[in-house]
Amino acid sequence: MKQASHRLIIFTGSGDQLSLVQFEKGNIFYPYEFAENLLKTATYMGEINVSSYDIPVYHLLGCDLVLRRERPYVPVIELIEGQDISLGQGAYLCWALGLFWGEFYSKKSEILLPHLMAKDLQFLKNDSKVIFFGGSFYPWHKGHSECLNLCPDDSIIVVPDSNPWKDQSSQIDQKYWERFKEICCILKDTPYGIFPGFWGMPKGNPTVKWFPSFSLNKKSLLLGADTFLGLLKWTNVESLLQVVDRVYVVPRLIEKAALLEQKEKIHSLYPSIKIDLLNSHPYEHISSTAIRDALN
Repeated sequence: MKQASHRLIIFTGSGDQLSLVQFEKGNIFYPYEFAENLLKTATYMGEINVSSYDIPVYHLLGCDLVLRRERPYVPVIELIEGQDISLGQGAYLCWALGLFWGEFYSKKSEILLPHLMAKDLQFLKNDSKVIFFGGSFYPWHKGHSECLNLCPDDSIIVVPDSNPWKDQSSQIDQKYWERFKEICCILKDTPYGIFPGFWGMPKGNPTVKWFPSFSLNKKSLLLGADTFLGLLKWTNVESLLQVVDRVYVVPRLIEKAALLEQKEKIHSLYPSIKIDLLNSHPYEHISSTAIRDALN
């Protein structure tokens, strides 16, 4: 991929003071010529792909006074899409912040993310197990919250993502940063982390691309019943299910017989996987699609 070396994304600070360095109001990208000297003491976090270009992402630690004098910067939790960053750039910000979750890239990061999205996540520090709850969450609703409530283990990371089975063209104009913050605020009093790094990707992002390389050994999935029934159709599912420890399945107006049949089929192919069918809940009828249709 071609690298747009004349543009960078730069952060400074840590935790709730993790801030985006801005060249000008509404622009997430920082011109290289203004940052060349600062980058000598910067940590390279990785790259994000924007319109066929790779944009490097850096973090400056201990440069707050220099940056405050020369260029504005705003704590990421205070950024407003359409005001502090341009409309449409919220997805880029999410992708860049994802690079600070070293566990998704088989590396450790000493730079803390804001508590609102990362919490304490002690299970990551203890090399324990982790459960991923993925979905497009467009919008988040009570059914999603009930999935989390029903799971018997709270070592959960919520992964907002594009649905590989759906056309993403209708989502181009979404305010991804604002929507990501909404999910973070809904879950602010919970122990769950919310990973931003796949949010707003224009193409489907199959789970098998990132799940096997996550740094913890015991990795599980939290799925809605409808998603569970389609699990064997997922991209490269053979490689994925070889590294899945457990699957938690939340009912969704689907006959239990169909779920038991799918459970037996998966067990016959992958006998080491543990599958837990969770209890019913009062919000099984709610769907994001129906909510969007009602608003249009």
